[in-house]
Amino acid sequence: MEKLYSILLQVARYDLSISKILLQNNFFAHSMFYLVQSFEKANKCLLALIKQECLTESESTIEDYFSKRIGHDKKQATKELQT
Repeated sequence: MEKLYSILLQVARYDLSISKILLQNNFFAHSMFYLVQSFEKANKCLLALIKQECLTESESTIEDYFSKRIGHDKKQATKELQT
């Protein structure tokens, strides 16, 4: 089974590639959207890689950790990386 951090990194790279294509074609707002998506997934990739060894008993997998603590809250993901 592929690790969550690996999947997140692949998707972050994909979003970044789309952002570049959109930028080259002058779709600035859409390009920025995918750039932000790429950043968020890269952030979560790092978090998954770091936190997978610090899980509590109620968080048996890194997926549980994300669903219980992070969700789609990008500020919380960034805050978790700082601790």
